[in-house]
Amino acid sequence: MNIRKAIDVLSLSTLLAFSAPIMEAQAQAKTCSTSVAAANTAILVTPSDATVYNPPSRGLYIGGIGSVKVRLSATQLDVTFTDVPTGTILPVCVDMVYTTGTTATAIVMLK
Repeated sequence: MNIRKAIDVLSLSTLLAFSAPIMEAQAQAKTCSTSVAAANTAILVTPSDATVYNPPSRGLYIGGIGSVKVRLSATQLDVTFTDVPTGTILPVCVDMVYTTGTTATAIVMLK
């Protein structure tokens, strides 16, 4: 085996060894994109204690100051972000934006 081929084989096996944990984490993320690409869809959110968004968001734009209570898609944990300023983009993967606990307005889900 020549040196170039040995390097290619080593590179592939190294890549596979490192990519397995990443692929597993992505599978556990409930389809939340881990891409650094910009969102290509925006949906105006009407907060609801029952609506589940699928696929989940890449982030939330907050158009009016207030608190935002969400459910993180990967862990299903509820989190409340308090006193979020107008114009903030929260880089979180969420599948719910609750009515109860949300006072912010003009929330846009980025996907």
